[in-house]
Amino acid sequence: MEDIIFSLSSYFLNKKLFFSIGDKQNKRNIESYLVQIENNDKFIQDILVKGKFEEEILEFINRNRTKSLEELLLTNDIKEGNLIIYYGALYFKYLNRAIEDRRKGIRTFALFYKKFPEFKDILLEGEFSPDHLTCNTATAELTGYRRKFILGYIKDITISKINIRPIIIADRLLDSPQLQDIKYRADFKIRPEEIEEFKCILPYDHRYYNVEELKEYTEEKIKEWFAELINEKNIPKDWGGERSDLFTTHIHYKGRRYFSAFLFKDPSCFHKMSLKDLGRKGDQIVRLFEEPADIFILQHCHYIRSEVIKTM
Repeated sequence: MEDIIFSLSSYFLNKKLFFSIGDKQNKRNIESYLVQIENNDKFIQDILVKGKFEEEILEFINRNRTKSLEELLLTNDIKEGNLIIYYGALYFKYLNRAIEDRRKGIRTFALFYKKFPEFKDILLEGEFSPDHLTCNTATAELTGYRRKFILGYIKDITISKINIRPIIIADRLLDSPQLQDIKYRADFKIRPEEIEEFKCILPYDHRYYNVEELKEYTEEKIKEWFAELINEKNIPKDWGGERSDLFTTHIHYKGRRYFSAFLFKDPSCFHKMSLKDLGRKGDQIVRLFEEPADIFILQHCHYIRSEVIKTM
């Protein structure tokens, strides 16, 4: 994965704020680019400017080695004024209301927030103005539970709360020459037998396969067997707030070790798995992908519907 680089597709972009915190190189690049595109009509200019700012923001992050919020929390090096990046799930609220209030001349803001149970439930929160939305789909993309990339600075901090002023809120996209011609990124799917720990899997004969035989095996037993197979001694007990059923560093793929997260489903859902079997609106999958893992594995005691695979 080393050759893959990221690009950003923003829904919120405070260009004035970035211009105030960006370095001289960013400012020169942007000013030079604005001169180059000044003969385009305004619609095209807006699209090009948006793309240029996204490009310069990534360049700024890389050049200044901007740290993630989690890294600053882990090293206890977090303070007001820190520039931070965050990529993960957030709750977004009140954007439509803020847009409507602005039309009435009332200055209100939309909100985002997220709790970090691994850091004593510290709350990340922030406000953002609808004045800096970049596209028509922003209202849908910045409403509800969404996975987004943020560059911002810490406006205020207490023992239990971190308030961030965002510069950009965006999707983080993979941008690689190797992937440009792939409409469906099949190489992001790994077949079980490609994982070194599972390489002894035997092909089965569909003529004699009986899914009913799997009804007798509990989720706990399946988890124990997988843990034994990958030599994972740390087997967590189930509880309601878990993000995965098993997390391990013992998975090897193409000669390299990867962090991996498992989601197991027991025979209480003994039918072809659909999204409704995975929590409210499939949010068990959302929680699974919050794990700091490279590989995500879903196991079920029955068949799995295509919409579940597509969501994964």
